[in-house]
Amino acid sequence: MCAQIPPWDNKWLVGAIATSMALHFGILYTGAAAMFGVTGLSSAEWVMVVKLSAPVIIVDEVMKAWSRRWGGAQGTCAAGQTAC
Repeated sequence: MCAQIPPWDNKWLVGAIATSMALHFGILYTGAAAMFGVTGLSSAEWVMVVKLSAPVIIVDEVMKAWSRRWGGAQGTCAAGQTAC
């Protein structure tokens, strides 16, 4: 079975995600929003986002758990690869 590497071990990935989030929040919730022609979501819109995305996340997590429990991609690393 291949080793799993947690995302937080990749400092470049964590830095890219943090930078992207900081830029998004900086643009949306400051005066720069008007310059880019965007606005933040209202609470009603956030509720709709959660309602629409929650089933997708739940199904994805169930499929990952199913794959880990009953087969899936175990032992399919390429030659010389220690993590997949």
